Amino acid sequence: MTLQDPRALWALLAIIPIALIQLRGYALGRRDLTRLGQEMTDPSVQTLFLVKSFFGALAFNAFIALAIVALAGPSWGEQPVEEDRENLDVVVAMDISRSMLASDVSPSRLSRGVSVIRSVSRQLSSTRFAVVVFKGDASILLPLTEDLNALETVLDGVSPNLVSTPGSDIERGLSQALDAFPPGTNAHRAVVLVSDGESLTGSPSRVARRSDDEGTPIITLLAGTSAGSTVPAGDGSNILDDEGRPIISTADPLSMQAISDLTGSPALDVDDVNVVTQLIEELEGHVERRDEAGSRLEPVPRHATFLALALVMLATSLAVRVVRWLDLF
Repeated sequence: MTLQDPRALWALLAIIPIALIQLRGYALGRRDLTRLGQEMTDPSVQTLFLVKSFFGALAFNAFIALAIVALAGPSWGEQPVEEDRENLDVVVAMDISRSMLASDVSPSRLSRGVSVIRSVSRQLSSTRFAVVVFKGDASILLPLTEDLNALETVLDGVSPNLVSTPGSDIERGLSQALDAFPPGTNAHRAVVLVSDGESLTGSPSRVARRSDDEGTPIITLLAGTSAGSTVPAGDGSNILDDEGRPIISTADPLSMQAISDLTGSPALDVDDVNVVTQLIEELEGHVERRDEAGSRLEPVPRHATFLALALVMLATSLAVRVVRWLDLF
């Protein structure tokens, strides 16, 4: 069994204070029975009260637990889903950390990556593009749209100043890119990651596996070289290390290759003279391969089963409390 949102299971801790309240209620109930007279202190009556209290509390706590598990989105097994046949949605995850301003790729890593995306978008008809930018945090700069003018305008304004959180977190950028796809669309999906591969935090492989599970390829575009380059600061000077020497930022092609490999996609280089053609062929080829496959396997959601069981437990708890046992309570 897999869970869509395992963090929801933390809510199961709420059962502890609920159980303590139930235990307190049972103790007060026994005290009240004692006050009602000798008849209510009979061991059989006390046992009946214990059994009724126990099963009522057990059913209610089961209701809480099952409802929380349903909220976590459980699924198991797989079912074939007919593959979509219409168009292509592409989310561009653009690294805008300051290292992307390095000039080992002319005129800069960021500018070259933007240029490639601009050229590709002009040659892919009936394709919607979205733009996600990221550094230490990520943001959807442009939702999916067929408006190339809007895309051009957004690409013209891409810079490290768009995200205030410093650092470089590829996992966060890719996660935001996957979330940029709206549910229920009749389109094939692909993510294009433009980055130098430097990721100071996060685990890119984790989100790459999620993307592969969802059938969404991540095509990487490496921006930068292994030789590296200095990183310009905002005032035109270079960023220095603690000893006053210019920091040299080097690209990490292996990390980019690893991300692509996990989704069965190619790792391209923005400085390759054929990169635009290669990227277009890969995106169009993805659609063709999906059409040939005809269907894909998706996890079968089971939250409805847990929700139905939760309602049964709630009804049982109410029945235990409402129905009189042996005409006593």
